Amino acid sequence: MAKKKTTTRRRTSKKSAAPQHSLPAGFWRQVGAILSIAVALLLIVGWFGAGGPFLNSVHQLLLGFIGYAVFVLPILMIYLAIETFKSKDNRVPLVIQIASFLFILWVAGLTGLIVHADGSTYGGWLGEQINSAMLGLVVPVVAGFIYVLLLAVTAMFVFSINPETIVEIIKNSVREEARQENARNVKVMRRAATVEVDDGVKQPEESKKKKPALEIKLGTEAETEPAAPEKEKKLPRLTNLRGSTPMEKPSAGEPEKTALVMVNDPNWKSPSLDLLSKKENPADPGDIQQNAQIIQDTLADFKIDVEMEKANVGPKVTQYTLKPPSGVKLTKITALETNIALNLAAKSLRIEAPIPGQRAVGIEVPNRKSADVKLYSLLTSKQWRSNKEPLSFAVGKDISGQAVIGELNAMPHLMIAGQTGSGKSVMINTLLASLLYRNSPSDMKLILVDPKQVEMAPFEDIPHLLTPVITDPEKTV
Repeated sequence: MAKKKTTTRRRTSKKSAAPQHSLPAGFWRQVGAILSIAVALLLIVGWFGAGGPFLNSVHQLLLGFIGYAVFVLPILMIYLAIETFKSKDNRVPLVIQIASFLFILWVAGLTGLIVHADGSTYGGWLGEQINSAMLGLVVPVVAGFIYVLLLAVTAMFVFSINPETIVEIIKNSVREEARQENARNVKVMRRAATVEVDDGVKQPEESKKKKPALEIKLGTEAETEPAAPEKEKKLPRLTNLRGSTPMEKPSAGEPEKTALVMVNDPNWKSPSLDLLSKKENPADPGDIQQNAQIIQDTLADFKIDVEMEKANVGPKVTQYTLKPPSGVKLTKITALETNIALNLAAKSLRIEAPIPGQRAVGIEVPNRKSADVKLYSLLTSKQWRSNKEPLSFAVGKDISGQAVIGELNAMPHLMIAGQTGSGKSVMINTLLASLLYRNSPSDMKLILVDPKQVEMAPFEDIPHLLTPVITDPEKTV
């Protein structure tokens, strides 16, 4: 009898998978950045010899290797660590790392030009090596200039600083220094113009003895009057806002004086227009012919055939004038404002239908780049020269680029309003500057109220003020 074949199943034991430990992306790079900051802080401690023998030895070793560049090394390490955290994938570009090494190299070379009394240098071994090649080509002074130039370029590259930003910082610092110097000069002139007594009242006799080179009158000067009879009732003594000489009742035959009027000052000279910037960048209206064709084609799509006449390029917008055929309602054209803006790819536009005094419609399209309108061009225009009103002021330029001059005496209640960045501060400064260019301190007095303590700061030292710029609204009255 044949034996039955028995099949045995081979059971394979499946080993259970071991648990895995996954780290977040960039974990080790972030750890390296933290360690870099820690090492940088320890190096800084080593500068002062307060970290123990080991840190002191490391400091001396680095000092002998890279010289005084050891004081720059921790700063670069901290900066690169911060950049590691700021970057999306916690990676600092290789070029930044190379530029950081070059920065250390240039510092070592620059400090290596300074020699100790014993003949050693401040640049360490690395500075000696780079200067052995550099001084073989140029003298030490030229080598120092090259190192400074290389340091500036490398620093701007590492810290991502635009050279134009450096130039602006230098210009602003020079302007600030000039402003402070001017403020000090103004204070000296004011102290020379007035002499204070114990009760705080200015004595006209003393003021006359100590006159500045340019006399700046701050109020009506009272003249010495004969004593009034006992029976005569005197008027109350008045004092102007700047604490000037008290004013009493004028004697018979003398014209009555007020606190806001001064005698004419023949020695006053208006500020020079050379103080103002003259450079103006022109506007960029784009392709005028193409825009005119787009406007004409858009209207033609809606069965409105128009004749394009001209384009007036202004500082902010360009006005395209068109002549519609007879019998076409202007509302049909104004209703297509959004369609025209869409085809021109313009954010917005304005349709003037009709243009006052013309048998035409104007479509104002914003320029690609607005022109600069400087106060100099307004104050040298024929419109400004022909206007003789003392309270006239520059407003700007119209659609045709002609200067527009306003008259404050025709608008005594004027409100300048608008959203942030619309030019309110520029308008206020332009208005005040226009008045200062046209009127002397004897012709015009100002009271400036500036609760924000920002807008009127440039005008705090002008001689036209009756009182210093008021920053507390409650003190206005």
